[in-house]
Amino acid sequence: MRVVSVVVFGVWILAPLGVAWAGADGGVPVDGAVDPSQRDPTPEELETLAGEQVVSVEDVAPPREPFAPDTTTRLSGKQLAERGVTTLAQALLQIPEVSIRPGNRGDQRVQVRGGRKGSVLLLLDGVPINEAYYGTFDPSSIPVTDIAEIRVSLSTASPLDGPGGPAGVVEIVTLHPRGPQRIGATLIGSTAPGLLGAATLRLPLGEAWGVRLSAGAQGDSRGLELIDLMGASHKIDQASRFLHGAGALGAEIGKLRLFSQVIAAQRVFLVPPGDTPGSLVQVVDGETMIAGQARAELDHDGFLIGVSGYAQWVKRRTKRYADAALAMFSDAELVSADAVGLRARVTRGIGRDLDLVGLVAFHTEGATDIDALAMKSGGSTYLTQWSAGAEWKPGAGLSGVLAAGVAVPLTEHDAPWPEAKLTLRWKPGEELDLVLVGGRKGRVPTLRERYARLEGNPAIRPEMVTSGELGLRARPVRLVELFANGYVRRVDGFIRFDAAGTQQVNYADFLTSGLESRLTVGMEQPVSLTGMYQFTRVDPLTGGADPLDNVPQHRVDAWLDGHYRDRTGAWVTVRWIGERTDGGTTLASYVDTEGAAWLRIVPSLRATARVTNALDGRWLDRRDTANLGRTAYLGLDGVW
Repeated sequence: MRVVSVVVFGVWILAPLGVAWAGADGGVPVDGAVDPSQRDPTPEELETLAGEQVVSVEDVAPPREPFAPDTTTRLSGKQLAERGVTTLAQALLQIPEVSIRPGNRGDQRVQVRGGRKGSVLLLLDGVPINEAYYGTFDPSSIPVTDIAEIRVSLSTASPLDGPGGPAGVVEIVTLHPRGPQRIGATLIGSTAPGLLGAATLRLPLGEAWGVRLSAGAQGDSRGLELIDLMGASHKIDQASRFLHGAGALGAEIGKLRLFSQVIAAQRVFLVPPGDTPGSLVQVVDGETMIAGQARAELDHDGFLIGVSGYAQWVKRRTKRYADAALAMFSDAELVSADAVGLRARVTRGIGRDLDLVGLVAFHTEGATDIDALAMKSGGSTYLTQWSAGAEWKPGAGLSGVLAAGVAVPLTEHDAPWPEAKLTLRWKPGEELDLVLVGGRKGRVPTLRERYARLEGNPAIRPEMVTSGELGLRARPVRLVELFANGYVRRVDGFIRFDAAGTQQVNYADFLTSGLESRLTVGMEQPVSLTGMYQFTRVDPLTGGADPLDNVPQHRVDAWLDGHYRDRTGAWVTVRWIGERTDGGTTLASYVDTEGAAWLRIVPSLRATARVTNALDGRWLDRRDTANLGRTAYLGLDGVW
């Protein structure tokens, strides 16, 4: 039934592109057509990415489309290489407003303003990559080799972004397959001990086509500690192994742009055990992920018509043992999950001041979970999104974007709900930028929350978020930039385990409010200093107390960054995280320090040294899991 639904919907959704292509004019520009590459570039888009022989971000990443997600912060591939990060999880830690929260399956979970577990929409080249069963995606499984840019929106996603994303959007943009020939390689070793190697090749195929191929491997043999029931400590090798490969094909034929991509990854690792005596050891002895996407965009007769499709398949085997020698077998789990989606979007430019857009999206996912006794659970969900929007730029630095739509779950448990987002901006110049945002967005429960054999609850309702925020970015003088943002979010029907920890429920309604402030002195100078303070408050309205785990009320970051031309540079950050609760346990505040230094050996080769937890501090990431100790990295990266 799921396959038939996808095929029927796909034929219907692709029809507009076929009609438009049949009448295309061979690439002759049409007055009023929307051309994303002609939109006003931001200062970040005009920066020079030294060592990559390009003049703008768009030379390595695709151009921004109209009605793309808001971007609060962005990091280029060059910045990531200079900071010595090896995974997307480490990259996101470079953005102060984003937190990476350790999961209980050894994964790393993105958290924005308290939003988590499917509430943060992760997009890889424009398509969602949240894993179907758990509703999360482990960002540590994406190496940074192919990443051209990371864009983070702290605001609620728009209905035009498709289903989900009530807590924000993280976009991972990979190297565009079209462009000059390019070879990039990275080799990084660590004291874990660990080793990462990856390479990317881009080749032009004539005037219109280009291909990108990449592959890599990563290993980590970090020693982990397990405390048995007698209180004795045992060492276990994490034995993490990760292989990945990807291929992308792109083309531009007149006014038609084509893109397709396939990604495959295989992981084996041991989940860090808890500090509670007798904790089980979880070994993921095989996790395979295959994902693909394809899209086409056509400028024709004043319209920008785009259609896309994507699919993802994940299979994960987990075994649990009661001893460090992995001889006392306890339990096993086999999860198979898949997700398929289709989208059609039409944008129309009317003069220079007004753009209109309409979107239809379809998403379905299914999963099965089989335990050691062959007990099986699982289910499927279907969701369509219908939305429309308008962007108006009357001049004088004023602009507004309004989007509204309806999410229609095609399951017996849920009823349709409305969604909307309004963004008003006043930017009279580079010295001042004021933004007012309001929105409402929802997410359906994950398959695990609804259909897991023991803790699942088919009766739980979708989770809804209504939010508002006011942001300010100012440059009172040339070398100083101030960013401040105040927000409030109401979460209705927040989904988590009940107080006994036995079943998923709509635990509570609550308000999250906060302030994010950042001051940078020395903008675009050889030496700059940035200070950030973040305040978060959670007020329960109904249900249990402390609905959000691991959310500190206070957080302070300080960054010192310096460079000499494009030859050498260094940065250091000191981060203070205040008290927070996890499962009713209060976790003490802590200080984390990390830094890196880089040196360009020759124009095409750079060396980077980096250290995390530089002071080798000890604190609890979760109530029963301590942080990892100091780790040093040494790497080489080059572009030819």
